[in-house]
Amino acid sequence: PAALADSAPQCRLNTWCKKWRDKRQFLSASEQMRVLAKCQAQDCEQSLMRDTAGGKPLPGRQLSRDGATDEGCSVISSDGLCCLEGFDLAWEQTPPNFGGNHPQGLNGVPECLAGGKCRDMGAGWDWQPVQNMKVEGSEAPENGGTAPAQYSCSCMKDCTAIRPGQQHLRRSYPARADGSPSSYYIGKLLCAPSGRLVGPAGSPADEFESATSASKLRMCVCWCGAGDTWYISE
Repeated sequence: PAALADSAPQCRLNTWCKKWRDKRQFLSASEQMRVLAKCQAQDCEQSLMRDTAGGKPLPGRQLSRDGATDEGCSVISSDGLCCLEGFDLAWEQTPPNFGGNHPQGLNGVPECLAGGKCRDMGAGWDWQPVQNMKVEGSEAPENGGTAPAQYSCSCMKDCTAIRPGQQHLRRSYPARADGSPSSYYIGKLLCAPSGRLVGPAGSPADEFESATSASKLRMCVCWCGAGDTWYISE
């Protein structure tokens, strides 16, 4: 069984999630958080592709940007990331122009489940962003770095964000040399009436102003970080 698990294929992931999974050990700590925030926004939106009552794909959403049928997120990888469960053979035969992101073969979910590298959470599972992810690479404390040992993510479902031109959002900044406070950046959320926070409190989502916009259904904005330092998916 152990040998089977070691050799089992990993399932296909959303684009940013694949980058985080495959490249994170080579990225700075801040880039790991930024990429994971983008990954979590993709996973969050994938999770909203099922209707909440029947767990079925929503009508009119047959293909995701990665070429998978939109079946929600019911199977997750060992890192807690959404597997792309569907696969449309017609898409493989006549792929639309999605930046050359053409799937090679099937999604690998059955093999991944059989090898123990994926978990089936069930169609009714309420997706949550990942928590307590380990910082990898040279900036990790275990390697003598000064980055936090772990970081977590929070998302706003059925929302997007207008941010003040900063990829890097902090709730507080050090004072300037003369003792005066530095700029305090805050953004604004545009949310459908169903907009809600998933994940722990403490991210910049707590301090964003909010306005209603019905067009933001099945959209997500996410943050990943630790302490006072968080990165947004937008």
